[in-house]
Amino acid sequence: MSGLKTMLFTLAVLVLDGCSSQSAVVDTTITSTTTGVLCDPPDHLNCTGADLSHAHFSRANLHGAIFSGAQLVGTYFSGADLTLADLQGVNLTRANLNGANLDGANLSNADLTDVMLQEADLRNANLVGATITGNLSYSNLTGANLSGAHLSGAFLANVNLERADLSGADLSNAYLEGANLNGAILSGANLTGAFMPDGTIHD
Repeated sequence: MSGLKTMLFTLAVLVLDGCSSQSAVVDTTITSTTTGVLCDPPDHLNCTGADLSHAHFSRANLHGAIFSGAQLVGTYFSGADLTLADLQGVNLTRANLNGANLDGANLSNADLTDVMLQEADLRNANLVGATITGNLSYSNLTGANLSGAHLSGAFLANVNLERADLSGADLSNAYLEGANLNGAILSGANLTGAFMPDGTIHD
């Protein structure tokens, strides 16, 4: 295919500038129609716009990594450190982020359709305008910004949403049994048909 580049390489995300004391090594196939070096790892991994669908980053150190606009369909990030990562506008459809650390990560306008996000750390994450469906049970979204997010039908059992901003979010038919909504901002949110923490169905 014209302009299509496939690179098979071992990606070493090295310890630099006070990041984690452990390095992460990832074996993956990178496919992109862009030119130049793909996923160049300087101080922080930069995979802007790359196609990393179905790649394996499980338990990798991706602190501060840049994935904005990337295709991450079915990609494995289980247990990965994505603290402060830039994931703006990424496609994470059917991705596995179980147990991942996304503290302070930017996922604004990301597509997380049918994502696996169980027991993930999303404290203070930016999820403004993101589409999030799938299983988020037992995840920590304390202080996260979910304003205008699309969470219709999402499974949010036992999720910690304390002080989260859900203003204008679509939570219709979401499952929130056992969720912590203390201090959450719900102004303008659509809760039609949502299964609430107290076991009631919202009108």
